[in-house]
Amino acid sequence: MKIKVKNLSKSFKNFKTLDNINLTIEKGEIFGILGPNGAGKSTLVKIILGIYDAPKGCVFVDGIDVCSPGYVKIKEQTGFLLDNISLIKTFSAWNNIEFFDRIYFKDDTKGSRQKRISRVLEVFELDPHSKKPVLNFSRGMKQRVALARALINDPKLLILDEPNRGLDREGKIVLNKLLTALGEKGTTIVITSHELEDLSLLVPKAVYINKGQIVGETWVKDESDMNLIEFYDSHIDMKDVNL
Repeated sequence: MKIKVKNLSKSFKNFKTLDNINLTIEKGEIFGILGPNGAGKSTLVKIILGIYDAPKGCVFVDGIDVCSPGYVKIKEQTGFLLDNISLIKTFSAWNNIEFFDRIYFKDDTKGSRQKRISRVLEVFELDPHSKKPVLNFSRGMKQRVALARALINDPKLLILDEPNRGLDREGKIVLNKLLTALGEKGTTIVITSHELEDLSLLVPKAVYINKGQIVGETWVKDESDMNLIEFYDSHIDMKDVNL
């Protein structure tokens, strides 16, 4: 799915979170959105998801305006992980994923549902823990459940806000391999992350956002003279710290 953001601005009360954002993400791209805390990254992805409105400018996914009634068809093909993963703590890993599965496939058979849930649990090596309540899971295990939940509908668009948060080395390797395979299959993947070392192995294209604006040009792997970390650091205005 292609994403087109045109002249997008968003304010909360008197604070401008996004300021005239223009951005194109092509179908099948794995695209990074970088920037410091409070830069507007999460607001941007929530507008793409249709969670926040877009009062100024417009956002199209596969040619459909995110503010239009027709966008529900895009949502059915979208997977997401937000900064607040919002698991139901008293539910098991299985039931947390099943809750989403029933939203996407409300009239499906029990057998098909079980196959889908078993598949994503196995990908993230959660099958031995599937019946345990997530309340007792570590932060990394909860992240795995949330990632599995994001993939339950085999999405054509996948939006991940800090997907590596809390994952151990093994979990990061599994995630990178999975996202690479999804990108090769044509899934459009948008990632926000501060873990640049991990992201640099995955994304071929990225932008840097600060104070609600895209700063400088888009970084493109193999075309730029700098790596992703150097690209990020080139936009940081470091000030002396005196104790």
